[in-house]
Amino acid sequence: MQVDMDVQSDVLGILNAYNYWDEIAFTNWIDFNNLSTPRNALNTAYSLWHLLDWIRLDKRHAFIGQSMGDVHAHFVKECPMLGVIHDITTFGKHAKVSRSKGDVAGTNAELMGVVLYFDSAGPRSEHPSKFTVSLNDGRELDLIDVFKQIISFWDNYFKIPRPAPLAGP
Repeated sequence: MQVDMDVQSDVLGILNAYNYWDEIAFTNWIDFNNLSTPRNALNTAYSLWHLLDWIRLDKRHAFIGQSMGDVHAHFVKECPMLGVIHDITTFGKHAKVSRSKGDVAGTNAELMGVVLYFDSAGPRSEHPSKFTVSLNDGRELDLIDVFKQIISFWDNYFKIPRPAPLAGP
């Protein structure tokens, strides 16, 4: 599939990388802080990682034309915790990680409670938990701390003023 790098993305009112950060990634982080369920953990990880897709295609960020692999390598070098959520995101989507970027050996969820929902389809539940990430070197990381480092990284990244994109040919 050929990607037209001259077309600015626009979906559901999200026009650029900063909009995605502000409207999607950061609000998923808020949701996770309010209720640390697997759903909110994965949504936060997905959006923090996939922000790279938006940055690559947003002309303000000077990554147009670079391979996705080069963009990933650049940002994982700048913020190694992005590699950790890459592995969580990939496992969450594909049920396996074939090319690790974060050296994740596994995750653990310590159940902290239950939230019940009732509707016409019957009861549903979510399970707030404390999540930890095990790395191959034996370190154990709290997922909330991994997210905090990435949130701080992206927050600082987006504080740098970027000019409006150049008009296409």
